[in-house]
Amino acid sequence: MQVWLRVLAAAASGAVLVFVGPPVNLHWVQWVLYVPLLWAMREHGTGLNVRLALFSGYAAQVTSFSWLVETVVRFSNLHVALGYLALHLFGLAFSVPFLGFAFAHPLRRRLGLAWVFVLPALLVALEFLWPQLFPWYHGVVHYRTSWLWQLVSVTGVWGVSYLVLLSNCVLAEALWRAREGRPPPWGALAAFVVLYVAAVGYGAWRVPRVEAQLARARVLQVSMLQQHWTMEERLETPARVELERWFETTARIAGQGAEFVVWPEGACAYNPNEEHTERALAAMVRAESFDLLLGGGTSERTVDPETGKRRHIHYNSAWFMDRSGEIHGRYDKMVPLPFGEYIPFSKTFPILKEWIQGPGDFRAGTVPTIFQGDGFTFATPICYEAIRHGLMRRFRDADLIVNITNDAWFGDTHCPYQHAMLAAINAVELGRPVLRIAHSGINMIVEPHGRILYETAPFTDEAVVRPLRLGTVDTLYRRLGPWFSWLCIAVSLAGIGIALWRGPSDRPRRSP
Repeated sequence: MQVWLRVLAAAASGAVLVFVGPPVNLHWVQWVLYVPLLWAMREHGTGLNVRLALFSGYAAQVTSFSWLVETVVRFSNLHVALGYLALHLFGLAFSVPFLGFAFAHPLRRRLGLAWVFVLPALLVALEFLWPQLFPWYHGVVHYRTSWLWQLVSVTGVWGVSYLVLLSNCVLAEALWRAREGRPPPWGALAAFVVLYVAAVGYGAWRVPRVEAQLARARVLQVSMLQQHWTMEERLETPARVELERWFETTARIAGQGAEFVVWPEGACAYNPNEEHTERALAAMVRAESFDLLLGGGTSERTVDPETGKRRHIHYNSAWFMDRSGEIHGRYDKMVPLPFGEYIPFSKTFPILKEWIQGPGDFRAGTVPTIFQGDGFTFATPICYEAIRHGLMRRFRDADLIVNITNDAWFGDTHCPYQHAMLAAINAVELGRPVLRIAHSGINMIVEPHGRILYETAPFTDEAVVRPLRLGTVDTLYRRLGPWFSWLCIAVSLAGIGIALWRGPSDRPRRSP
């Protein structure tokens, strides 16, 4: 087969990934998505196989994260050309996990049919270990497939990733055997079917049991507030006017019986405990008798110990005010967004702040605060903290996960959909309901069995009250964390070790 066809096949496996996830949601395609990439590889073409794998990963990244260009321009003073440069550098850096596909033929020569089980473990290991600015998982696009998705409560999202990759490897083996004139790998096909049926069967067993617990749970009336303003419009609006908009939006749910009202990330640009702001907020919550969680900036005045000059330290925070108007502390975002809320290495190279204007200068918080509400506890991961698995497990003892964010930075792209999808993972992984409130959408309520109870479209006005069931369930993932990923690391290392010890098989195969 001509090289250009092989390159096209590899690119297709990567580029189509953008349609597999939301908002298009062609999740069923992923069961065969990587077959063209594996089909393009050759047994004795290691160098080209490596390049094809990396190119496929690059195509996946630049299509799935094309919204980075708009975001770079909004966050900074950089020219759009530098935004495209940042996108392509991002694509190159985070294409590395796809390199695992290049191990397919070496493992096949040394392990025989066992390669179809070892390679998915290696790919999951790379997915888990490789540092990612915006995490992505092969299995995450199946977050709307109710029964299969319950596997996440046991293995984390990586269990679904493994099944998806196993499907692709088994089908690739079948194609290679057809090319070699050999019978299909019936044993591997049967093993995949057994694992898939077991996963779906577990889901069919789990969903009604979680639903039974939720049916007995307390129902909390929560606000779903959202505005249509773009980031450009917000940046042109005075902070006081924007704060007034949130008072007006909240006034639209008066008389609807809200018990818990949430304002998104950055709704209040002032310290909520400043006299005038606190007085206005307290009057609002007392009038309607609800608890309030609001996203706001925090500015603390300090003295620089080296220069003796006064300075301000800024945090991206979530503040909690109960229905009596009393503030019960705040949570400071522990993982600020690089190039958005701070410029990496700017303390070492201060000139970077002159070159790149626009990003904030926020400090990282240090305490994973869990607030005590009216008969329940809740954690408040801010923005993309909700897609950082390590951090989210530090909130696993809360009864409710409240993710506040401002996705207007990403514009009318598929990023808000991706972000919401990744945040929704926490509901099934941790067995806790997730309430997501975004400045301009997507707002959602996700229950512990993954059911999305309520969901809004981006850049639409919303002011309603919806019921949220506060039931919680224990999960193996909540207890043990990413044990399955570590198992995949062990399996891949053992497989590679055995492959190196055994050496390649001398059994001849027919060439295509």
